[in-house]
Amino acid sequence: MSQTNDPCWQERFTFQVIDNQNTLFIDLYDDVTGADSHIGIATIDLKTTFQAGMFDAWVPVVRPTSGEPCGELRVVMQFRATTGLGANVQGIPTHNRHHNHHSQHHRTMSLAKAVGFEAQPLPVSWTQRDLLLYAHTIGAQPAELNLTYELDPKWSPFPTYPLVLSLKGDSHTVTDFAKMLDHGGRVPLPEFDRRRVVHAEQSIEVLRPIPASSGTGWHITKRVNGIKDTGKGIIMEQEHTLVCPAGVPHVRMFATSMFLGATFEKGFSKFLVAKPVGGNPPQRNPDYIHTDVVGANHAALYRLNGDYNPLHIDPKLGKSMGFGGIILHGLCSYGYAAHAIVAGFAGSDPSRFVSMSARFASPVIPGQTLETLAWKEDKGDTVVVTFVQRIKETGKVNLANGVVVLKKAAASKL
Repeated sequence: MSQTNDPCWQERFTFQVIDNQNTLFIDLYDDVTGADSHIGIATIDLKTTFQAGMFDAWVPVVRPTSGEPCGELRVVMQFRATTGLGANVQGIPTHNRHHNHHSQHHRTMSLAKAVGFEAQPLPVSWTQRDLLLYAHTIGAQPAELNLTYELDPKWSPFPTYPLVLSLKGDSHTVTDFAKMLDHGGRVPLPEFDRRRVVHAEQSIEVLRPIPASSGTGWHITKRVNGIKDTGKGIIMEQEHTLVCPAGVPHVRMFATSMFLGATFEKGFSKFLVAKPVGGNPPQRNPDYIHTDVVGANHAALYRLNGDYNPLHIDPKLGKSMGFGGIILHGLCSYGYAAHAIVAGFAGSDPSRFVSMSARFASPVIPGQTLETLAWKEDKGDTVVVTFVQRIKETGKVNLANGVVVLKKAAASKL
């Protein structure tokens, strides 16, 4: 298979796993006999395969002598438990990658098994200092002392703060981003190439306000609410609920992720409960436009809220993923939009915020300018605001199908 950047070995093999042996080593050789024909080693932890019944991922290959990276190998495996000692693992065609190639295979695993999966609760905590920092990172202005000054008699937390807690947890120092993603147990699905996973949609509903400081005992419950296989990617929707020590839910959040290029059961779709739906703005000029200039170092600042994804600080990683450099956290632009609408339609009063949903449409580069365009509609005792957010320099929409529901201001008493 020489002279090609996309070799494919259409071979199948089966091997037996002996008890307590959880690591698979794959040695790669070139087609020239000699002392240097051993070109690389790939290592796979089989425990995930045992749990999910399937493994599908690009595995790093390192040189056998120096340990330096020298490529990647696509490995697909199915696990079958057998009676007696050991179990069988069947390998399916593998591919060697020198570019971002991704092929599809038919898989037999049922996506229905993942719907309803509940991870172990995630302990979370915060202080008033965390809330003040968050307000500053989503565009709070000097005059909004009710958001930025702890001694202001009207001070209160900004309502979208709980969105950062699933990656912050109860830590008050730097966290390991990868470990926080898997806290409480992985969803029982095969391995995905996480470089091809994008945050697609986000919603939040405030059931009860949160205090200035959490103390101990707060946690987030996490459940897979639904999965859809479009044939071009898998959509997974997770429901996160912030719960106080007394067991009372305060905030409900739905996060939708898209696993680009993955497919297992094309056409499969199952959801347990309906999430808040997005909206489309009317065909007229917006009622309100809010502008925020994102500082060149703003992604580095926002990550101090608890999202330490290296994509938002390491330019090399951003370039390797095709972004040209670092990008802003999607939930940061989401927070900018939430603040813009509360400022424009609720007099900067965060207690009037009820819910919000939006779809992430394109990345934002630190240093760009965000414009939030909003349309207001009165509905009973609420105000429904549809919005889009766009990048002023390019005209691209970065947040689409946005909807915020606000309470109407209480009538003044004479």
